[in-house]
Amino acid sequence: MRKRIIFTLATTAVLLTACRNEKPASPTMEIDTKTVDSIETDTTIYGRCGENFGMSTLELVSDDGDTLQFVIEEDSIQTIKGGKHIGDRMAIIASTNEVGERIVKSGVNLTTLLGKWSALDRSFEIQEGGI
Repeated sequence: MRKRIIFTLATTAVLLTACRNEKPASPTMEIDTKTVDSIETDTTIYGRCGENFGMSTLELVSDDGDTLQFVIEEDSIQTIKGGKHIGDRMAIIASTNEVGERIVKSGVNLTTLLGKWSALDRSFEIQEGGI
């Protein structure tokens, strides 16, 4: 009888300690601020090609409504892929030179990408707004 009582008490003690209903501690997530600080924002300027452009200049009416003038350096004439046409949607990445002029680093005429495209393994269509 004494063995039965000790066995029952031991079993009860084991069950009570094992089944406390405690949730495991949730893992804490630490954010590496060095990584977060190094994330770059999109510096691309989106807009429509204005009327005043030439071989070495570009006028862009940005989505914010600002009319911006850019210089295209001689050694980078092919910097804007797809060409420049009045009213075409453009994406421009620019920098500023020592004099304060905006210099086109690279650009894409987004309007020229619109339409139906096909490759060997698939066909797709790019519509206005990137759809």
